[in-house]
Amino acid sequence: MIIDLKVLIVDDHHIIVESYKNILESYFSDKKVILETACNCDSALSKIEKSNFDILLLDINIPCSKENKKIISGQELGICIKNKNPDIKIIVISSHNDNYRVNSILKNLNPNGFLVKSEIKSKDLINCLDAIIEDNTIAFYSDSINRLVRKQISTKIVIDNFDIQILKEISNGTKNSELPNYLPLSKATIDKRKQKLKDVFNVLSGSDRELISTAKQNGFI
Repeated sequence: MIIDLKVLIVDDHHIIVESYKNILESYFSDKKVILETACNCDSALSKIEKSNFDILLLDINIPCSKENKKIISGQELGICIKNKNPDIKIIVISSHNDNYRVNSILKNLNPNGFLVKSEIKSKDLINCLDAIIEDNTIAFYSDSINRLVRKQISTKIVIDNFDIQILKEISNGTKNSELPNYLPLSKATIDKRKQKLKDVFNVLSGSDRELISTAKQNGFI
């Protein structure tokens, strides 16, 4: 039998997996498609080693790998799969929609599709499949992901990963004296970066609260 497509669904919620399967079976009703599922990183890696898939539906919040300590979530799993099979089309379907995590996924994984579970309906997954199957250059995102991307495109502010980590820790309530415990930087370097961030975001008061508020408005955390 000639197989047109192979699809791997990675999610640890059985009901959600069955919903995806029903949508995909209907969508690909005119094709011969193999649908496989995995509920954690290790089972997904095992399937990827045995076969090349054309499409990956990937949840980010899945049990980490017990065999590879570097794969702690779906994000690292997706990067691993993409390195093995660069042509695979990855659709992230995740409950995560905080800016810090979304930024990390977009930058490091760069999925073909990014859908937020709380926002999507079956037609959104179908529209995503239509878009990425027809054109390799198109990325299909949920509304909230598109809003974040537009915010960042419209701003001239450029900061690096260390800056974003500093902002994230401050927003989580981490004290200045404790920041070196979370970043591979000295306190003096962190203090300089914080001041530079306040200058970049034009925080006139110099307060951390205003810095975090402005960074959130610009879609960085």
